[in-house]
Amino acid sequence: MVDLKVIKADLNEPNHCKHLIILLDAYASDIMGGGENLSEYTKDNLAAELKKLPQAHVFIAYSKSKYEKSEGSEEYSNKRIKTSSDDTEEWIPVGLAICFEGFSTFACKKLLNIHDLCVLSEFRRRGIGSALIFEIENFAKQLDCCKLTLEVLSGNFAAKKAYIQAGF
Repeated sequence: MVDLKVIKADLNEPNHCKHLIILLDAYASDIMGGGENLSEYTKDNLAAELKKLPQAHVFIAYSKSKYEKSEGSEEYSNKRIKTSSDDTEEWIPVGLAICFEGFSTFACKKLLNIHDLCVLSEFRRRGIGSALIFEIENFAKQLDCCKLTLEVLSGNFAAKKAYIQAGF
């Protein structure tokens, strides 16, 4: 079992912004995310642009488990990364969800859409995606959302299967 915590990211916190970009870039470059790295423009501006949107919500999953990242990625190899400047414990960022508030015209209430959800390949099939969804569901309830929706790339069959198992 992975020692895990999921937080709602604070985009005023530099480490959270850094982890957002690292995780989203890992997802984008993975075949599950389309197979292409984020552009330099996106890497440089995404956190600041999301911060401007009060309806944007970012969740990051952290693990205490050590692991070796594959060749060419020193971001994670046996390194502990502090989750915030005042965090005395060190955790490794392993999963990410980016959500946006929307509106259901039929229910006349807010909804929450999971736009991006990813787990580093080394940590998949350990319940991290489910833990992210659980935290997002609780957050959606706090916002009094009528439903939770998600998006998935048409060819991402593993994600589709996981979402069905999660009740979507």
